[in-house]
Amino acid sequence: MDLRIKDIYAGKLDARYEDRDLFEENSMTFPPNFNIEDIIKGDKSYIVGNKGTGKTALLLYISNYLIKNDPNAICSTILFKTDYNKTERIRLESLEHQIVDMLDVTSNSTTELSDYTNLWKLTIYLKIVIDNKNCQYGLFQNNTNWNAFEDLIVRLSNTARIGAIDKLKMVQSIPKTIAVDTGTERIYISQEHMPIPKNEDAIELIRFNEALEVADYLFERLEKKSPYYFICIDELETSYGNKSFKRDLQMIHDWIEVTDTINNKIRKSNYKKMKVILSVRTEILYSIEKHLYSDEINKKIMSYRVLLDWKNKRSTNTYNPLFLIWLKRIARLMGNSKSPNYLEIRQNWFPSFIGIDDTVDFILDRTWQKPRDIVRFILLSVNLAGEDETQFSKSLLLEVLEEYSKDSKTEIVEEMSAFYSNEDINLLFSSLTAFKRKFSTEEYEAHIREDYQRYRIFDDIDLILAELYRFGIVGCINTGTGDIKWYHKGEPNIMRGAKWRYYVHPGLWHCLELEKIYCDNINVYDLKAVPLNCTVKRANKSFVFVTFKFESEIHEGAIFVGDLAEGMYIEDASQYVSKGQELTAYSDYFDEHHKNWRLTCKVPKK
Repeated sequence: MDLRIKDIYAGKLDARYEDRDLFEENSMTFPPNFNIEDIIKGDKSYIVGNKGTGKTALLLYISNYLIKNDPNAICSTILFKTDYNKTERIRLESLEHQIVDMLDVTSNSTTELSDYTNLWKLTIYLKIVIDNKNCQYGLFQNNTNWNAFEDLIVRLSNTARIGAIDKLKMVQSIPKTIAVDTGTERIYISQEHMPIPKNEDAIELIRFNEALEVADYLFERLEKKSPYYFICIDELETSYGNKSFKRDLQMIHDWIEVTDTINNKIRKSNYKKMKVILSVRTEILYSIEKHLYSDEINKKIMSYRVLLDWKNKRSTNTYNPLFLIWLKRIARLMGNSKSPNYLEIRQNWFPSFIGIDDTVDFILDRTWQKPRDIVRFILLSVNLAGEDETQFSKSLLLEVLEEYSKDSKTEIVEEMSAFYSNEDINLLFSSLTAFKRKFSTEEYEAHIREDYQRYRIFDDIDLILAELYRFGIVGCINTGTGDIKWYHKGEPNIMRGAKWRYYVHPGLWHCLELEKIYCDNINVYDLKAVPLNCTVKRANKSFVFVTFKFESEIHEGAIFVGDLAEGMYIEDASQYVSKGQELTAYSDYFDEHHKNWRLTCKVPKK
């Protein structure tokens, strides 16, 4: 019986719900620039990348890798997301072989602290105390220094006093909720916690900061045992529209600081096989720099970061690391995941071309070089496939584009929310809807003056175009060569000049009403790959108007003078052709306004 598309394990968009087998060595796909040893044995401690680049998946792989190679290893995780219910948490704990602690930061509080570093430092120290107790002191030697450290951290966690008024009350575990009582401006913690012996002699410490300095002193004098011990802190998300936006940025900023501080202490104390790893989104770092006016954080991260970069200059086809994610899932279904023939899988499961594009390139060109894009494409393809389909046909892959485009826009909106309000984001997308795939600055300015001038978001057009470029909504296309520059492919600067135009990302064409699969009763991707025998009806200086037959129907077309011949300048099209002359042309797109096909006599590149 043939293997069906429906039988492929498509995966999950959130790596925390993935099948654990996908984090095995033969199932994982890494960015070209990634080396696991930089984290496991090196000094890298920040995992940095845009949303959907695989930061959470990498944390899970590290956890799985450590425990598989060292049964006594501990890879402990702190999450900030609030949308995990009790059942999902049990699932996560099973996946990571460890307790997963939820630090659920309340977002509706209007009160903000100016500094969270000591709170986060205490959180890390308390995590260390609990993890060591839970594994029967298998991480640190239970000696005099440890007893003093544990006792102090438990006392700080039970009762601590900041200044002379506000009290910080923490339970005997990692806090599950941090909130602020706006009436008393008092910080409090939820009562959910893991069991730890209650210290009845908890001391109210007049100087909380000084007490943590004592904890620092003691931490640097512990005796680390041999097992690996990694503390992984997953990303804390925020958005510009949140009332607590700046507070959240401050929290993330301070997590970066504390991660650096603790890791410095680990290195200073020569604690082997121990590290704090923090996952953080690239756009959040930009947002911290913009809203908190802090450029020191990027400098601090630079030396210790792993930047998840999926650009692959060596290959854009079958062995592209992103497309390998798809091929590996098919190999898994075939039961041949250890030594698969990826080229054979690609040939048997996918069409060679869609239009004039290689199928792999067609799919990859609609991504932003992120694993989540490919997983999204797989999910939609599997869901839309018929019960008995055994190949990803051209019609199936084209059917995916509409939903894929909508979902991609939703993800970009989430990234932009760290900078803009929902209203401004909607205006930016609206300004591109049913506009043009390719346009100049002047064309966009004229469009804004006509329809959007009253909105302040468009006061600085150059800035807006730069932002659209940075978020991957548009690229820059060279009208002479057809080359396209993208921010997500490592081109940070906008290209300017007479030959350059802005080019809307193909992954967004459907949701921005810039693409129709069927025009004039023709599938545009059926027409693109076909040389068309055209008959000249008439011509003027700029255009040649023709008819052509396709699938037994006669259709109208127009060829711009600049597209009449390869490498030749023609001043007047009417002097170059005559009525009834036969030409070979290729489709470019369907002109909805003039109701004809825009054609070119230039041979399309494959």
